Amino acid sequence: MIKKLDKLPKRKVTIDELIHADDIVDLLQGIYENRTKIDQFVLIYTDDDATPHQYWHGSRERLLYCLEQMKLKLLGVYDDEDE
Repeated sequence: MIKKLDKLPKRKVTIDELIHADDIVDLLQGIYENRTKIDQFVLIYTDDDATPHQYWHGSRERLLYCLEQMKLKLLGVYDDEDE
């Protein structure tokens, strides 16, 4: 849940933006809570200007494997049961 409404943009904010922001906050909180268990990490995001940013930690081979698995999941090759 968004707790600081004063941090929202000064323009009109849509419900979709609020829901999306809440999902991101929940996701980041989940990552933070599991930070001691994380061995390899890939982060790719865009900012308000749609500028892409990427950060990673781990071996290139393992990270490429993880990205390939994510691509296959997004394409629907795997069922969502194993999330």
